[in-house]
Amino acid sequence: MPGAELVKAPHAQFFGEALVNRATGGRQHLPPCRPSIIHYQSPRGGALSDGRQQLNMKFTAIDFETANADRSSACAVGLVMIENGEVIGRVRQLIRPEPLIFDPFNISIHGIKPSDVTDAPTFGEFWPNLWSHVSGPLVAHNASFDMSVLRRSLEQFGLRYPETDYFCTRVIAKLAWPDYPTYALDHIAHVIGIEFVHHDAEEDARACALIAIAACKQLNVPTLYDLQEGCGLRVGRLFSAGYSACGGPHSTHTNRGIPA
Repeated sequence: MPGAELVKAPHAQFFGEALVNRATGGRQHLPPCRPSIIHYQSPRGGALSDGRQQLNMKFTAIDFETANADRSSACAVGLVMIENGEVIGRVRQLIRPEPLIFDPFNISIHGIKPSDVTDAPTFGEFWPNLWSHVSGPLVAHNASFDMSVLRRSLEQFGLRYPETDYFCTRVIAKLAWPDYPTYALDHIAHVIGIEFVHHDAEEDARACALIAIAACKQLNVPTLYDLQEGCGLRVGRLFSAGYSACGGPHSTHTNRGIPA
């Protein structure tokens, strides 16, 4: 964000390699994400606008990386908090999956190895901290994956689902740009000019957040919730007894979760 002031939260760690990478827009692979919380303060204040519609949205973009095919094997999570169309904070955290089993295929995707998470908290240990940073609804790209990782991880530790709405930017991108050949995160980001490092949890969450903002500008709506009436978007929801999936105008999906 041009002109933004970086303000470190207490006890936060930030690694220069990642900062240089974002500043230059480079695509080289970042080191495996370390625990870090970074908050932004913008000297401009107010909401971002493209001249058509002022953005009043508040949400938290989330992305998980997993150690193997099991959806309860989260090994990294990234959060990006948005208020009034601007990034106000980021969280990146390694997670120690239980059991500690990494598939070589997953390692080849995100670069995180068992030795990287030896001293990291488990999902159950980090959950209270993670949820304390969430503000507004959750947003994820291909939310069916990230929400299933969240649900399975909560179930593994006997934790109740939080009460929250959520949105899928893959679904939203199909409404905003209906003629794209694919709606993969890296393709959408590339087409609309977002530079990021794919399969770094925080970077993916940031790209997701910026896609959500760009889609609202494209569709000329001030909030994600306005897509319900304007485009027939069905908002997803997590609740203590289960969830209902985010979807397009003609999709429905509701499931029950673990007993409260």
